[in-house]
Amino acid sequence: MKNRILAFLVLFCCCVTAYADPQDETALLEGLQQRGLFSLVEYQCRSKINDPASSARTRMEWTVHLINAFSQNALRHPSDQREPYWKRARDTAADFVAKHPNDPLVIPVKLQAALVLSANGELLRLESTISKSAGVQREYSREQLRLATRALSELDIEIRDFLPQVNQEATEDQLSQAELLSIQQNLQYQLARTYRNQANTYADGTNDQIASLQRAITALKKPLTQLADEDPLVANLYLALLACHRELKQFDEANSAISKLQELPLTPVTRLKLRAESVRLSLDTGDLESALKSLNAPHTSKATLVPEFDLAHLDARIYFWSKAAKEENLKQAENYQQQSVLTVKYIEELHGPYWGRVAELRLLRFAGMNGDNTNLAVLERTADDLYRKEKLTEAIAAYDATAEAARNGGDNDLAFRTLYKAALIEQKRGNTEAFIERLTTTGVQLRTHQQAPAVHMLGVRTLIELLNKDPSRQQDFETLLTEHITYFEQGSTVDQAAVWLATLQQRRQNYEEAITNYMIVRPEYPDYPTIISHLEQCWAVLLKDTPNEELLSVAKPFIDHLRSLIYDDSDQIPDQWNKNSRYAATALAGFLLTYSTENYDTAESLLAAASSDATDKNWLAIASSLRIVSLAAQGKNNAAREHINDLKSSSHDQWLQMLEQLQTVSTGAPEATGKAIAQMQIHLINELTDQLVGVMPDFKTRWYLIEAEAYMQSGNLSDSLKKYQTLAQRNPRHGLIQLRYAQALSRSDEHFESGLIQWRRILQGNPPKSDRWYEAKYNIASLYLREGNQEEARKQIRYLEVTSGFGTWEQSFQELLRQASP
Repeated sequence: MKNRILAFLVLFCCCVTAYADPQDETALLEGLQQRGLFSLVEYQCRSKINDPASSARTRMEWTVHLINAFSQNALRHPSDQREPYWKRARDTAADFVAKHPNDPLVIPVKLQAALVLSANGELLRLESTISKSAGVQREYSREQLRLATRALSELDIEIRDFLPQVNQEATEDQLSQAELLSIQQNLQYQLARTYRNQANTYADGTNDQIASLQRAITALKKPLTQLADEDPLVANLYLALLACHRELKQFDEANSAISKLQELPLTPVTRLKLRAESVRLSLDTGDLESALKSLNAPHTSKATLVPEFDLAHLDARIYFWSKAAKEENLKQAENYQQQSVLTVKYIEELHGPYWGRVAELRLLRFAGMNGDNTNLAVLERTADDLYRKEKLTEAIAAYDATAEAARNGGDNDLAFRTLYKAALIEQKRGNTEAFIERLTTTGVQLRTHQQAPAVHMLGVRTLIELLNKDPSRQQDFETLLTEHITYFEQGSTVDQAAVWLATLQQRRQNYEEAITNYMIVRPEYPDYPTIISHLEQCWAVLLKDTPNEELLSVAKPFIDHLRSLIYDDSDQIPDQWNKNSRYAATALAGFLLTYSTENYDTAESLLAAASSDATDKNWLAIASSLRIVSLAAQGKNNAAREHINDLKSSSHDQWLQMLEQLQTVSTGAPEATGKAIAQMQIHLINELTDQLVGVMPDFKTRWYLIEAEAYMQSGNLSDSLKKYQTLAQRNPRHGLIQLRYAQALSRSDEHFESGLIQWRRILQGNPPKSDRWYEAKYNIASLYLREGNQEEARKQIRYLEVTSGFGTWEQSFQELLRQASP
């Protein structure tokens, strides 16, 4: 009895399929495992293991059951969820071995632990056939199988060492010599299975495959010389030999194995396994009549369930499906295709998730290798089924396989759809990084697809959510924006990417790059006037150091762009003005007023024409402020005063808009013009401030911020600093005011300490690695350099480089470091 139980334990690896006596505890465990009730299995096993009345042998037997339960549970889970179960299996074995050192009872436990490695390697091998990273997964499979063969080989040596130490008779605390020999013979069978799995990780006919199969045959033949034909293991050994010879294309030897098996007393399970191998041999040798005969024979009995038998029928149906497709027998191909799909579902329903997964993988592998439209539909449906079953990891792998087959077959619509589905699964699982990677990669790889820009942009927008929490992702964000602009045709998503990238470049003072990207944006962009405004700002900075006589020629691209937005094909003022043409008109007028002394009348005429029938209060405020400047510049002071008086009678909001527009013009103007405009601002502010009755606090803040900047533009740094200081004290949490105050302090050579304090306040108030944070770091080092403390400036820069890096401020910091170097 003990020998029989022990033989069962060592053979009880991944899958036991014959129903035993319902009274048998092992049959109870099998039933629980088939129903996925692993917590009950674990409870039952631990109860026996921890029972003080249990003998050492009983504890060993239930430890083997427990290890196997963990292994079976792992095999039911997606690949990314298996490791905890594998670990529990390993830990259970290690714990038993640690408690029973130098005891032969550890042999069955170690054998079961080795079979855990083999089971893991086998499933990894099967999954690698459709994996996106097939090579990596195959190598991992080989690694697990190598560990298994090493463990089994070492265990074989250990058994030989134990044999002289044990008695002839078994006890509750000791194995007998006969039991150890039986385990050793079973070990050779398991070693052969592992070698065969290794062989199947290599391509057919390769030296590695042949060598592994030959090692398997050697391992199988060894116990055959020691066992009587009546031993139950003999049939399994011949079945394994048959499979090895078949895969080596040694068909005579395979048929000899069949003949030998037919002479043995076979159980119902073994007979069905023999039929399964016979079907595969018939297919390999081209004996299709025999294969069809087996397919049409009674499927299986209700008392005996053998998944290998049903898998062989799946292989046969896939074979005939392929044959019919090649012969362009569409009706027959569709029939076998439907039978194959139904067989996969049947196997899962009858034999459980593990065997269902094995069947799915065979179907997916074939359909993926033969990418006609019918097969691709099977692939997608199979992937969809996996998703509906909440097998998300397997669904992703199936969608990837479908996409690859679809691309190979030229069906980019299907490839795009399935890759997008895979991305959505990653989102559902909370894998945001993988979601972004899949969206952006899919968009680029299938960029000719109509939805590619939208999908890529979804990845960009998702990254923005991460960027808001982690400013260090700035470079990733810019890389994706550049990628989007590079790979996609003009459209709404390219407009948005260009706006975001240009805004970042403008903020970083990379004005030429910013202009290039702003110019990508189409006039159809919903807020195109803002783009015109940004272009004005960038060109104003670029033209600051340009000689007066070269201004118009250097800025010709910008002028031409503005004119294209205003004038028609005949270079005439439009009959109907729109939002873009009006804002382009104010931009062009502002440019002419700022950089030319010969175009004041042209600017004034353009503004007058654009103002006809205009109702946009924001734009009218800009146009009115520019008309005031143009009239004053022509000496038409009365007309200018009339416009000012008109503005005085308008709303407070229009006053503010006028002052902001004057500030925009003065900021980009040559120094003399800028000072004159700033003086006009100060004059208006002094006249209007007392009339600010009932305005909101935020309005007053913006008003006084303009005033402080106007004093700065006028050259009155002292009064500007006083006003900024007052604003900063009243608004300690206002980021922009604190930043402007810091920038103003940096313009003065007399406020070194105050500047350091203020920039450190900016540093503390902004997330690390954000633009303002880097700006604060830059200005702190710059202040030290201006103070003559080159060593401290270098120290600040070097420390930043080591701890956080320079991010997108690399060029600025490197230049500052160069200036600080002796």
